Amino acid sequence: MKKESFKIEKKKRGTFVGFVLTTSDVWSKTSFLNNLKENWNLILHEEECDDKEGNSTFMARNDEGITVAVTSLNVPVPNGEAEFYAKGNYTWHDAEKVVHGHTAHLILMTMGEDVYACGKLFVQAADALLQQDIALALYTDGVVFSPQMYHDSAAMMKEGDLPILNWVWLGIHQTPIARIVYTYGMRKLGFEEMEYVCPIKNDDLNAFNAMRSMMLDIVTYVLVQKVQFQDGETLGFTLDQKLPISYSKGIAVEGNTFKITNEG
Repeated sequence: MKKESFKIEKKKRGTFVGFVLTTSDVWSKTSFLNNLKENWNLILHEEECDDKEGNSTFMARNDEGITVAVTSLNVPVPNGEAEFYAKGNYTWHDAEKVVHGHTAHLILMTMGEDVYACGKLFVQAADALLQQDIALALYTDGVVFSPQMYHDSAAMMKEGDLPILNWVWLGIHQTPIARIVYTYGMRKLGFEEMEYVCPIKNDDLNAFNAMRSMMLDIVTYVLVQKVQFQDGETLGFTLDQKLPISYSKGIAVEGNTFKITNEG
């Protein structure tokens, strides 16, 4: 892919937070640790935790010094927030119904100096918690994942790849004149959110599939190469392709975004 750019080399402190939606606040620490060891070859070093809120909290570190914390709460996520965002998962038709059945949740958090290492541990820990019998779904960054979808996406890490589809949600949006595939989750990794914009020229129902595939390629490029876009540049996967990049107020995402426009 050709593009003038600069790379991010410095490490940034990362914090990842998510909510494992459950039918009970009683979870198995032993099963959690065994799952991490068996499926991820990962051993955590448990720490003492003085939980001032009176909730049941587990804290540990991995060998890289990344902290993982799990806190159980015997209440659903407040204000119907999880149910609301479950509606937005266009790949899981029963999401809202399943999520409506949660009566408790586990707050999962990872913290560390290296944002990628922090994000990887979060995915591994979330995947392990989702294997618990009480787990229904994971709610994080405005997205609700099914346990199977999250597990399948996390498997990329076993091949040495980044867990991109666990970190970044590719949403879809349509206006009267354009189709848009947008990212949600890039900011916590140190990048701006992006929107891939294509004008509506026909009623092709598969248009979003091709756009989503293109956006996944772009996200992969940005995260693997650690590239920051610049306003006014162009992006291309071939010698002839030059997609303009602009930086302005988001269409489907709050705040400013980089927009990659395809007029073809």
